[in-house]
This record gives sequence, C-alpha cells and structure tokens, in this order.
Amino acid sequence: MFILAFAFIGQNEKFKKLVKKLGIIGFFVFLVVRVYLMAGAPGAPIKAINEMIGWEDEIALLQKEANGRPVVFHETYQKASFYAFHANQPYTTYAMLSGFYKYSQFDLYPTENKIQGQDVLFVSMDSSLMKNNVRHIKGDIKNWYLRDIPNFNSYNMLEIDTDPGTFVLENRTLEVPEITIRNPYSRIVELEKNPQLQAHLRLYVRGERKWEQVSEVDMENLKIAPGETISLKNIRFHLPDSLSGEQLFFLGLQNGPFRPVHSHVEFFRTVD
Repeated sequence: MFILAFAFIGQNEKFKKLVKKLGIIGFFVFLVVRVYLMAGAPGAPIKAINEMIGWEDEIALLQKEANGRPVVFHETYQKASFYAFHANQPYTTYAMLSGFYKYSQFDLYPTENKIQGQDVLFVSMDSSLMKNNVRHIKGDIKNWYLRDIPNFNSYNMLEIDTDPGTFVLENRTLEVPEITIRNPYSRIVELEKNPQLQAHLRLYVRGERKWEQVSEVDMENLKIAPGETISLKNIRFHLPDSLSGEQLFFLGLQNGPFRPVHSHVEFFRTVD
C-alpha cells in the first residue's frame, strides 16, 4: 500500500506540496514527543504515556517486597518483563498466564521449573484473585496485590483432554466420563504438594465480559511422572439454578488461587 501510495503521489503534482508539508510537520511533532518522553514526560496527563515511564521506581517497590525471592506475576507478561529487566532478575522472574490468556515467552523459558519448591512473591493486579494473606501496595503506576507463597508448586503446562461429545447433562448435573491429564515436564508433577495450592477441576461459562465460574470438583493429591498420562473417571459438575439457555463452557484445571492452566476444553451446551 505504501508503494502504491508513493507512486500515485509521484504522478500527481498537486499532492507533492501537501505531502512535503505534512512530512515536515510530522517530523517535528515526532521530535518533540521523543524529547518529551526522554525527559521523563513531566506532568504527563495521558495514561498511556504514564504507563511507559517511571517503571524503575515501581519495580524497586516490588523488588523490596521480594527481598531476593523469585517473583511470579499473574496474567501479565508485560509487567513480568519490566521487572526482569529493571530488577536484573531474568532467571527468577516468571509470568503465570492462564487458559484465559495467551502463551508468552515465559512459557518457553525454564524459569517455572527452576523456582519449584522455592519461596516466592506472587504479584497480581486483580484484587479479587486471592482472598487470604494478601497485602495491597499502591505504586505510582499500578495497584499491586501481593502474597508470600512458600514451597511454590506449579504446573501451568499440563495438558488436559476430554471428549465433549461424551458429556451427559441431566437435572443440572454435567457428567464427564473421562478427563486425561498429561505431564509434559521432565519433573514429577504433584498436584497438591503445597497445602496452600489445592487443585480443582473448574467449570466456567462465558459471561458478557469474562469467564464466570459455575462449578468445581476437588482433586486428590495426584503425582504424575514425566511423560505420563493419567485418567480421571466420572467427574460430576453441579450447575446453579440461575444458569439456563445455550452456554459456552470452559473446563480447566485450577492450581490453588491461580486461574486455570493453559490447556483446557471449550464446548457448547444448552441448559434447561
């Protein structure tokens, strides 16, 4: 498109002066904005600009809370990247992204395996995520909700599979004949190694703006060897009376206060 536009302007003399004027104006606008940002954008009234600056002080605040421990960010790989860079902690900073979110570079790094069993600082920007043992810190840019988690245990890359075609929905109970969980890690995954991080199978429906939890089933303390696939039989989810009509469901594995792991199953069902 740029090449075609350039060719068109070159063939139309009346546009050349206009393009030159706009180009000169654009250059000086870019130069002014560049200098403004380099100067720290003093008194920036625009939220987007404020989000781009001042991260050194914000990260220093979190780094003080971490006190040398690994830091796990929830549902944000951007803030995790800021922290890893400004705190110079690229090998002990991890972003735990859920099945509601996309994959990131942190899913490729070996950081998750490296920090297993360590005491970590868990960082979220969602006040509703964790109900207990949470402290709130207000930074200049963000509100942070922090929780100290000893003996960190996670398994964000476990692979969940099931066949929605076999599901039976009767009397507001959804019966799932079988769910398989595969361990792709080179380490043993223990679902409830840490009593603070109880595992659940959770069922969500798609609301107007986000996924909303409607049911959950507690899980046993299962150990899954590297490369092993285990099978869970006859799982029953009880649906609330308020749920009716055609729904888009999300079935996933929940790790403690965190949101579901990446792998999940989505399916439609009509609830009478």
